[in-house]
Amino acid sequence: MYKFPSFPSPSKKETVKQITIELELDKAGEQITVELALDEAKRLDNYCNQTGKVAKDVIRELIQGITLTY
Repeated sequence: MYKFPSFPSPSKKETVKQITIELELDKAGEQITVELALDEAKRLDNYCNQTGKVAKDVIRELIQGITLTY
């Protein structure tokens, strides 16, 4: 089982934007909610505007780029 690294949570004063991504895992229709700090959400939005991709596709591509070491 792969454990994702833990990162510090945004401070309570920092504005957080939530993005919900629907997954089709064994047709379960699961959803993942990603909480991004405002600056992260802006970076994602700018990248999506520049590339013409939607956020869920960008996040999917990032996940596909994860390499596992055993």
